[in-house]
Amino acid sequence: MSASEGTDTLTGIERLAFADKTLELVNLPRTGVPAYGVNPGFLFDAVYYLLDNTALVPTVTRETALQHYFSTGAAQGLDPNSWFDPVYYANRWADLKPLNLDDATLFMHYNLYGVWEGRSAGPKFDTFDGNRYLTDNPDVAAYVDAFIGDFLGSRTNGAIAHYVIYGSGEQRAAFDTAGVQIDLGYVLQP
Repeated sequence: MSASEGTDTLTGIERLAFADKTLELVNLPRTGVPAYGVNPGFLFDAVYYLLDNTALVPTVTRETALQHYFSTGAAQGLDPNSWFDPVYYANRWADLKPLNLDDATLFMHYNLYGVWEGRSAGPKFDTFDGNRYLTDNPDVAAYVDAFIGDFLGSRTNGAIAHYVIYGSGEQRAAFDTAGVQIDLGYVLQP
């Protein structure tokens, strides 16, 4: 976790207990396999959401955080994870901009379609180097090539989708086209 005072790195921690609240640091397991058009919230990070909005605890739990985000949190400008930027996402994509979608709907769109289409969800992904990611991760390249249809026929789409869905959590490095490592600012390891 980073702030103006510096960065705190916690390892091997499953729960933060304070006098007035406890924060569980283990995300709930995903239900089902992520796929195009299937789950509108699978990239939601309940632990990040609660750490970023500690006033919600204990009223909102990991189990209810996604529903809170969709029902009120998005409208309040709360972030669903450390890297999705709804204002950026709406303005970046010409097909979305004229629709004037709210933050919750934009996040749903990204989960259902955008990640699979290789769309950038924030400025950190604008110059994502998909070729390097696949070269550095031959197992991912083999997977993407085997399921290229899932990524609309694009290896770059597959590379960014893998990094967002799995790679960052697996501590795989990703770089932009200038060779600078992409830092999501926060990643909770399983």
